[in-house]
Amino acid sequence: MRLIKQIVVTIALMLLFGGVSAQNPAIMEMQAQSELQKRGLTQEEVNAALIKNNINPDSIQFATPREIEKIQRVIRELENEKAAKNQELNEKNQILDKEFQEKNIPDPDDKAIVTDTVSNDTTTIKPTLYGHQFINLEVKRSSEPVVISENYILGSGDVLSVSIWSRDAQFDKSFVVNKNGYIELIDARQRIFVKGMKLSEAREKIKGRLAVYFRFTEGDFNVSLESSRKISVSVFGEVKKPGAYSFSATHNILDALRYTGGILEYGSVRNIKLIGANGKVKEFDLYAYLANPRKMNDIFMEDGDIIHVPIAKEIVEIKGSVRRVARFELKTGEGIGKLMEYAGGFTEDANKDRIQVERFDEDRKSISDISYHELTKSNRDFLLQNGDVVFVAKIFETARNFVVIQGEVRNPGRYERTADLRLSGLLKMAGLKEESLTDFAFLLRKSEDGTSMYIRLNLDEIITNQGTATDLLLMNRDTLTVWSKNRFFDDGYILVEGAIRLPGRHNYDFSRKMHVSDAILLAGGLARDASNIAFIHRSDPLKPNEKQYIRVNLEKLDTSKFMHENIRLEPFDRVEILSKNLFTEKTTVKISGPVNNPGEFQYGKNMRLSDLIVLAGGFKMMASTKNIEISRVLIRENIPTEISIVRVDYTRDYTSDEYKTKEYLLEPYDHVKVRYVPEFELMREVEIVGEVRFPGYYTVATKTERIADMIGNAGGLTELAFAEGATLFRSEDSLGYIVLNLKDALADKNSKFNYILKNGDVIHIPKIKDFVTITGATKANEIYSEKLLQNPGGINVPFHPSKNASFYIKNYTGGIAENGSKNEIYVEHPSGEIRKSRNYFLFSTYPEVRKGSVIKVGQKPVRKSPDGKEAKETDWSKVISDSLAQAMTIFTLILLAKQASN
Repeated sequence: MRLIKQIVVTIALMLLFGGVSAQNPAIMEMQAQSELQKRGLTQEEVNAALIKNNINPDSIQFATPREIEKIQRVIRELENEKAAKNQELNEKNQILDKEFQEKNIPDPDDKAIVTDTVSNDTTTIKPTLYGHQFINLEVKRSSEPVVISENYILGSGDVLSVSIWSRDAQFDKSFVVNKNGYIELIDARQRIFVKGMKLSEAREKIKGRLAVYFRFTEGDFNVSLESSRKISVSVFGEVKKPGAYSFSATHNILDALRYTGGILEYGSVRNIKLIGANGKVKEFDLYAYLANPRKMNDIFMEDGDIIHVPIAKEIVEIKGSVRRVARFELKTGEGIGKLMEYAGGFTEDANKDRIQVERFDEDRKSISDISYHELTKSNRDFLLQNGDVVFVAKIFETARNFVVIQGEVRNPGRYERTADLRLSGLLKMAGLKEESLTDFAFLLRKSEDGTSMYIRLNLDEIITNQGTATDLLLMNRDTLTVWSKNRFFDDGYILVEGAIRLPGRHNYDFSRKMHVSDAILLAGGLARDASNIAFIHRSDPLKPNEKQYIRVNLEKLDTSKFMHENIRLEPFDRVEILSKNLFTEKTTVKISGPVNNPGEFQYGKNMRLSDLIVLAGGFKMMASTKNIEISRVLIRENIPTEISIVRVDYTRDYTSDEYKTKEYLLEPYDHVKVRYVPEFELMREVEIVGEVRFPGYYTVATKTERIADMIGNAGGLTELAFAEGATLFRSEDSLGYIVLNLKDALADKNSKFNYILKNGDVIHIPKIKDFVTITGATKANEIYSEKLLQNPGGINVPFHPSKNASFYIKNYTGGIAENGSKNEIYVEHPSGEIRKSRNYFLFSTYPEVRKGSVIKVGQKPVRKSPDGKEAKETDWSKVISDSLAQAMTIFTLILLAKQASN
């Protein structure tokens, strides 16, 4: 034992790197027992596994390190094997539980079943007999109201609602049918016996009794079933889950059968028995119900009824050309006629003269051929037996007594072929069109051996010589094709585009008499911007890489002297009429400076300077009408351009005579530059907000007015003013906030903080702040309540004169947090000035703190690993935990050793 203990302790110390101390045997034995239990093992299982691997548990105390390693491996394999078996067992148990839940018979007293109704939202189980699919449905909850039949039979426990809403009487009350079958209508003396009555009968009886006391018409009165009684019905026989079921009396036999999970494979759907408590038997036939659902209204269940589903005696299958291919249950004496009725009748392609019945008779299989037509003519039937298979053949033969005419005719299609039908007769029935080609046509004729032949025809000769040998007699399945005249002509067109009234595409004149002038007329004539030049783009779609351009002078089209200009057009020609605008260049003039709409404008002939100024919206207030500059590009034929600059004086009154005498004609690309009035400036304003006697907007009177001057204009600072926290916001040039020391600016007008004011400046003077705010990576969360820490701006503490940032951090936040850095301490003063701590290796300095200052403690920079990711510290607790788990596996040897010693 001592040797094993030394081995185990030594291994444990090695695994834990010295982190596990030696323990006494009793403690180690308890740990070993706990480890075995945690791993789901027992002493007997471990002993058996060791013996199986040729390891003697009695001599384990003499095990070598290699043998100890082998023992460890055996224990791990045993643990994995048992875990796999447990998983397999759990899966089997889940399957068995699921099957038990599916097969479990519902408790008759289960309220869930009592309140269930059969929903239309169902999942159909594959039927084995026609009719099973209407019963073998999964029952699901439904909140939809149940429609109560007028033939519903009342019984004890039903609740009737009686209502009268006439002008002379108002009555609305509910009545329970008591155990004796009565309802007490007015009082105990006015009772009516309704048990066993239909709902409609009870309504009439109640109406007659109430008519004695109330005046109402037929439309002012109603009796309805408010709630129905609960009944218990037993279902036996060929059902999936026989037993007793409890539900509302409004349910029918189908509902009861659905609660059982459905009928078994050979369960009957036509001989279902409803046995009453009084021994009376009613029979339910599902096929009869499907044919006439009203019959269901005569069958209601009572408490204590029994439903019995017997085995179907006669099952017959029908296949082939019928509307409903299925297996059907027949009653004795039913034959082909009834089977066809249940199968929905024949399909359109059914061969009624070829019905085959396959039957097993005296251990032999036989086939009988039956003609349905003969059965109906002789008013007979062919009786069927259990196991018969009926097959209705299909008519495979296609029609043959027809001919076809197709193509360019008025009425193409199939026509009946009679013995004397000729080509002329077919053409007369189909009707030729004006576009029909009559010079020739082809008749396709198919022979009996499946081969085909084409016969060339001349339809003109056939129409002229009707009834002759030329006018052929037609045969079955002959096909005559009549083509259109344009079939043998290539489609052609011309395009007319450009400066034309109605550009577009036109059909080509295959008489080859269309010329350019004709194409222009087809397109509605020339547009107003049409030039005298046109081009014919000539190409052939079959030769896309070849193209020809033909230039046409339109001025010469109407003169006989130049007839060659009126070119004859070819298919696919594109006639393009060029616009005059194509030969003119769009030019502009430009105006800039203080006008209302500066920019470029299209140049116009004889355009004047005044026209451009008016187009630009006229002068602005700051515009100078003197020294207006006009820059001009001098453009001459084949000579380099030069720049000319002219300066003119104008007036704002465009209607004055002086203005008219100063007109200046513009040229293309002129640039007019309007100047500003020298030193023109509107009023400048600043806003003073906060602790001055008269806050508000103030006008800056001079260009050198400063902050101290404006504070004086505002009546000076109030007693609560905090000059050290004043701020200056400048919107001009989007500068934003500017560092300001208002106290210094007011004390010394020559101070650098006494800025010259600009338009839009905002000076804000806050109230006195007697506190300092601390935020950032501090230990404040260790010494302050959550309520104080929720302040988004930080922790607010009292101001101490002459104290630096380090004082506040140590005394009010408990010091810098682990992730905080003493080199990243910043103090932001109310004026916007920011100071930072300094580290001088042996000591650090911290910035001073003023009233209203904010102390911010930054975080240490994040260290990066060589791969660029954030470095993570080693989780030694996890390392020790993993090592302990390995050591505990070794401790199981102690238990085995103890067993050996015992």
